[in-house]
Amino acid sequence: MTFLEATQELMARAVSLDDIANEAGVELLAIRRARLDPSNASYENPPLNWQQAMARLARKRASSLEALADQMERELLTMPEGPDAVA
Repeated sequence: MTFLEATQELMARAVSLDDIANEAGVELLAIRRARLDPSNASYENPPLNWQQAMARLARKRASSLEALADQMERELLTMPEGPDAVA
């Protein structure tokens, strides 16, 4: 998977380029430039640790969504009118 493909996959899952930059420890502009076509004069190589940073972000997002699902299910079970009630 290329840097561009990885950033596109994360962005499709509501991870921002700013999130990626923060996790990789670089400026947002560095991430934007690394997403450019390599023939572009403004292109920069991706950060050295981009794979690890993006893997951490993906795991954080997955963990966060799991926690949200758990919370929703707990709240659903404790609703006074029961889980099948229509609002």
